[in-house]
Amino acid sequence: MVVMMHSTLGVGEILKGEGWLHWVVAWARPFRMPDFFLIAGLFLSRSILHSWPRYIDRKLVHFLYFYVLWMLIQLVMKQGHLIFAEPAVFLKELCLAFLEPYATLWFIYILPIMFVVVKSISNLPKWTVLSVAALAETFCRIFYWHTGWIILDEFPIRFVYFYAGYAFAPLVFGWVDWVQKNQLRSVALLVLWSLVNGAAIIIPASVLPLGMVPAHMLASQTSEFGSLAFYPGFSLFFGTAGILAVLALAGLLAQKNYFEILRYTGSHSLVVYLSFFIPMAFTRIMLIRSGFTNVTLVSFLVTLAAIGVPLVFYRAICDNKLNMKKLKFLYERPSKLRFA
Repeated sequence: MVVMMHSTLGVGEILKGEGWLHWVVAWARPFRMPDFFLIAGLFLSRSILHSWPRYIDRKLVHFLYFYVLWMLIQLVMKQGHLIFAEPAVFLKELCLAFLEPYATLWFIYILPIMFVVVKSISNLPKWTVLSVAALAETFCRIFYWHTGWIILDEFPIRFVYFYAGYAFAPLVFGWVDWVQKNQLRSVALLVLWSLVNGAAIIIPASVLPLGMVPAHMLASQTSEFGSLAFYPGFSLFFGTAGILAVLALAGLLAQKNYFEILRYTGSHSLVVYLSFFIPMAFTRIMLIRSGFTNVTLVSFLVTLAAIGVPLVFYRAICDNKLNMKKLKFLYERPSKLRFA
């Protein structure tokens, strides 16, 4: 869903049109990033008891390594011409990338911050932390929190889901277990949820009684802020409902052996997230220059390439016969850079 969003919106902007994948992207918006962050925190209980040095190495240095590496790759690919033409400008962009997360790598930047915060407050009552996090998310929705710095803008509306993944992992796994034992009921719930979620995207927040809707939402009916799904309180509900739905779908698919490709993709999601922008941009350029103008078709092919090419490239690196193991540092942190 994340790759589809970047691919589809990019194609639509260039071709100045929309396809049905734009509707899928909009439909997934209430739960796409909440689900990502909850899953990121879901297995944290396995490592949070580690000593601080080991924890910092696994949860901070690990992601910092990939962020710096792929930030440099993206920066050189996008603005490498400035190295010799305008070195001062390039150096400025490089320095800014350590303060403001660069392009599609913002979640790699923010995850280690969340890891450190959770361990720092792991002794606090979980319900207290979750309540404060939920209030922070609601506060940001009510007052249209926007500082222009992605860390301050994204952290308060995403942390509640990340912490919930850590705090309620047993309940999450219990939910998936129930789904797998009650398949027909689960499918019925998924159909109902998909319809309600879609309706919440289409229905404007202005249907609520006047005075309940913040002014910025009334003035932004064409953006996410004008949608009922992103109204304060509703955003938490639809984010949580979407998370439960995605987990339910994953639980159902996990019982089928012919979904091994999804299982492999999921277990190598970092490979995709780090490098999808390269085949995404290349495929988009090649298709459009070749005369393809169907927004849906181009969006689909670009999404497919953006997910598939990194996985194929990773497999090629791991294949002993191709002698490409020297490139493993792109996706696996070298042992020399492990400190605990």
